Amino acid sequence: MNGAVIAQGVAGRIGIHPSTFYGWQQQHKEFGESIARARIESAHRIADRMLALADAALAAPALANAVRVAGDILKWQAQVRNPGIYGERSRIDINMPLDLGERLLRAQARVIKHEAVPTTDPVRLPEQESGKAF
Repeated sequence: MNGAVIAQGVAGRIGIHPSTFYGWQQQHKEFGESIARARIESAHRIADRMLALADAALAAPALANAVRVAGDILKWQAQVRNPGIYGERSRIDINMPLDLGERLLRAQARVIKHEAVPTTDPVRLPEQESGKAF
């Protein structure tokens, strides 16, 4: 390999080192935004390619394992490039202030005062049911 650094991804395709590519994204805001949009678009193209793989597996069942592996790799790429659309997990943001400190203090005060917490299904010990102690 002549000691040369093998560039990967887009950087390798255009013949520059990956650190140069990432540096440009940080230094030039518009360039970074264009790359982000391109990654999102590429996720959609990857999803289309996965449909073509499914057709290939149906047409040639002997290739099903190879198609499955390729599909898994493509699926991962789509998730990384556009997690909002192709990600497996949904992110849920709850915009409600939560003061746990205050709630813990109130709970502690109830315990200290021996306040009973109302319940619809009281738990009975065996001694209460039979009238005998163990």
